[in-house]
Amino acid sequence: MSVVILMSFQDIFAQIETKRLIIGDTKKSCILGNTILACFQAKVHKDSSWKDFPYQISGFNFEPGYESELELQEFYDYSDSFQSLKYKLVKIINTEKTIITNPLVLTNNKWNLLNAVRDVKNIPLRKKGIYFRLDSTFTQFSGFASCNDYSGKVKIDDGVIEFGIMVSTKMSCDNIESENLLLDAFKGKAAFYVRNNILFVICENGTTLHFRPEKKLDSIIEVIKRPKNIFDGNTYTKLGKNMYQVTLSELPDYKNKPMIFNEFQISEKEKTTYRLILKNPDPKSEVLYIKILKRNSEKTDFLDADIIFKNGTKQRVLIQNIITN
Repeated sequence: MSVVILMSFQDIFAQIETKRLIIGDTKKSCILGNTILACFQAKVHKDSSWKDFPYQISGFNFEPGYESELELQEFYDYSDSFQSLKYKLVKIINTEKTIITNPLVLTNNKWNLLNAVRDVKNIPLRKKGIYFRLDSTFTQFSGFASCNDYSGKVKIDDGVIEFGIMVSTKMSCDNIESENLLLDAFKGKAAFYVRNNILFVICENGTTLHFRPEKKLDSIIEVIKRPKNIFDGNTYTKLGKNMYQVTLSELPDYKNKPMIFNEFQISEKEKTTYRLILKNPDPKSEVLYIKILKRNSEKTDFLDADIIFKNGTKQRVLIQNIITN
């Protein structure tokens, strides 16, 4: 005699619980049972450690480079011959891009080379003293290649570096393999991004370089991640010591073109009139200085500023200080 067992929906999907998880921006290989899987990285809150999460999440479309906080349903599925733990997306609470490709993140810093990856081989280079710098005009780069200094022109855009012709000193050194590796990699175009305070440069010749910044990126990253409309109008924003990002939307030639300015030392006489003077390090720019006056304008959120041009003329504008911390 056969017995038919009827199971309700609640029996099949039992012990439904709701939980929150933060899903990381990349997957890693892990083992579930005897199977090797590409697993999510997950943690229960921002201060906890990442752990392998070998389960699929129904309704969630994973995108590398984005960290997501999710509300999930957790339940056991008894519909097969064995029980299995499953997850279903309830809602996405927050999503944050963790890969940064904005060129601004590269400026005003010294980038020290940690290692290179070529033909699936990791080459440690941290002790070689190799580094590079990008100037604040985004047109010149320079550095040290373990034996010789080098420099050259560069074009940079969102996520892409195009290296121009380089020149270098002619010192003779033993074991210059690491120098040749760097100079060969810095040819043509390369993709770049910053993730977890590490700069990844993926070069045309198949080499990937990993750099660490000498100075923290927190203030620049905070500026980059702010909504774009925060910079509408004329604004100045402190990025780090003596370094500011400036937008001058009232000037047609500079509209929607953020620029980097350096703080200029104010004379005792100028201190009676100006609270801050910014100097443009770009020799090709028509804007030489921005002199921000002490007195408030009629709009309390703004200050008066004099824009000083290369031809000797000046223009009075309203400018807003965007506070980032």
